[in-house]
Amino acid sequence: MGRSIIQFSSLVAPFSSVLESYVVIPPGEILTVESRHRHRLVFFINGGLNATSSSGDTYQLHPGDALLVGKSQVLRYQAAEPGREVMNHVLVLRLTDEISGAGKRRSGLGVTWDTFLDALAGQLRELQYYPRLFSQVGGAEIIHQMRREMENPNPASVWRISGFCLSLISGILGEKPESEEPSFRPRIHRGAAAVEHACQFIRENFHQKLDLDQIAWQVQLSGEHLERLFRKHNNQTVFQYLKEVRLNQVCQLLLTSELPVSHISRKCGYSTPNLLYRHFKAYAGMTPVEYRLEGRKNENFLPSKLASSEEG
Repeated sequence: MGRSIIQFSSLVAPFSSVLESYVVIPPGEILTVESRHRHRLVFFINGGLNATSSSGDTYQLHPGDALLVGKSQVLRYQAAEPGREVMNHVLVLRLTDEISGAGKRRSGLGVTWDTFLDALAGQLRELQYYPRLFSQVGGAEIIHQMRREMENPNPASVWRISGFCLSLISGILGEKPESEEPSFRPRIHRGAAAVEHACQFIRENFHQKLDLDQIAWQVQLSGEHLERLFRKHNNQTVFQYLKEVRLNQVCQLLLTSELPVSHISRKCGYSTPNLLYRHFKAYAGMTPVEYRLEGRKNENFLPSKLASSEEG
């Protein structure tokens, strides 16, 4: 079973709907997802997955990566580490069938809405991979804005949610996708590789007490140098990324477990529950308990198509 937290439909073209959901993939099993009707942009918020496409290409998905998936694609997801359970936490933006005919309204820069749609249509192929797109477009903040909008809906909510979707999808325009190079292949740029290595270390050790020198040592750089690279490649500081990883894990545990907040704070690297409360209130606009209660009010359950990896 899967659990949906955000679900908006009937949005303004070229968007059809947006969905945030969790699906647990048990050890040794595969989640199969078919794309039958519309293109969709899928943001993987927590990563830890391998995705295999209809053509047999495999992508290792890290937190913040995205896939633009065509209508005919079937994707099979399983844990990147064999024998482990993984939580597939995604934000899925579905597009309308026709990316055209939205009018000729002109912006102040002299660019028509059709110009944007033409650029978007040029990206819509069978499958494209965008590393760390979620962070590049400020996805964490967009999700929280969407959740707040859902908690207090009004007639303008559809327009605001569509605006958030526009921010999400604009990140793929002008970016060079990596759909023809599965992410198992090493990245050439030394700075980007160092940042990715540091990010991986943070994702694996966020529950521990970490400082900048400790993180930088993992990639054999000074803390100052790593900080500069992080700002260049991630548009955020090392500790902003660490806080984002911790708070995303807090959100996941609040919505998918019954653990008390004091236990969650320890599991996510906070020295005290009070520190977690302060950070979470600034991040989500509510306390962890309020967030859990709101999530339970809004949740729906979604079917998942699971099979043992031994069945192929």
